[in-house]
Amino acid sequence: MFRLSTLAVLIAFASAALCFAQSKPAEPQALPGAKAINLQLEAASPEEAFAELARQAEVQFKPMGQNLWTKADPVELKIVNGRFWPVCIDMCQQANVRFNPNFFSGIPRTVELFSADQGMEPITKCPYAETQGCILALMSANRSYSISFANPNQTANTFGIQAMLLADPGVDLGGNLQALATEAVDENGASFLPPNNQQMFGGGGGQPRSLARHLFLNLAYPANAGKKLVRLKVDMRASIVTKSDTLSIDSPIDAAPQKKDLPAMSVEVKSVKTVGNTVEVQVAINSKRPMQGMERQDMWNCISAIELIDSQGNRYTQMGFGGSGGTANSLTFTLHFGSPSQTPGKPAKLIWTLPVETKEIHLPFEFKDVPIP
Repeated sequence: MFRLSTLAVLIAFASAALCFAQSKPAEPQALPGAKAINLQLEAASPEEAFAELARQAEVQFKPMGQNLWTKADPVELKIVNGRFWPVCIDMCQQANVRFNPNFFSGIPRTVELFSADQGMEPITKCPYAETQGCILALMSANRSYSISFANPNQTANTFGIQAMLLADPGVDLGGNLQALATEAVDENGASFLPPNNQQMFGGGGGQPRSLARHLFLNLAYPANAGKKLVRLKVDMRASIVTKSDTLSIDSPIDAAPQKKDLPAMSVEVKSVKTVGNTVEVQVAINSKRPMQGMERQDMWNCISAIELIDSQGNRYTQMGFGGSGGTANSLTFTLHFGSPSQTPGKPAKLIWTLPVETKEIHLPFEFKDVPIP
């Protein structure tokens, strides 16, 4: 097919001129691992406020840039049984600081903070909805139209929305998040859902243990489309870890190879060594039966749960990993970590959190008055 013309329309939902309505359904039971946030802050310094939120949620806030706290405003919050992300967003608004989800992927359970003139626009400028402490934000919409030179009747008119999920830091989501639009109607009553034979869950990117994950909503574009989706309902499907085990190794560079046997698989840390200013970790995963479908991807997701920690308790930054062969039952990986300090030293501990039991969940999100191209 030759492309005659392509219409690519990108809506920047972050425009401050647009006002979006969010739907917040009744809060069901909290997801396993989610922690309740309780705060009684009166004119607290921003450093104290974020430190208390970090303590209760068991996350780390990492200030970016010099004098972030001196530029931030005091915080006053009274929260009972709150959830991390709604509280964090409120605290950021009061303190006049920003967080950037694109920087969540290096160190697990870490949120980087920026001054008001840095980082991305506040996520509250995007259409967003909350369910069980998780927030789904719609970041942009894209429409593309094409026609075949050989067969002018053969055309394609595709439409989709890029979204970002902010997961509760206490919930251990698996790597394969998927989103499906279950209702999408404009102001004229036209449906934007694809035909039944084209309905699909859209996958996402980002490291499995990252607090921010990206998703894609697959939609259709009807003739005489309106200007907005008056209703958009999304079903997000994910796997959460309900039971885990840990392989912990002290002084991993000096340690011998170590194995851990689990009901569905066994894992081995084969070697840990310094390579220049980085630390290289080689591991192997062996399934107890041939891996099928997404099971192989699930094995890849296990790798993101490996952490290196220095003698001061600081985490090394995972810089990436790659596979070096395998079979239907096994995979071998090499990971690279960056030092948490400017004077690299040997890691004091390796911790590998491994899934033992998982459970599939569905999270519903609903939006109103979403502008479309």
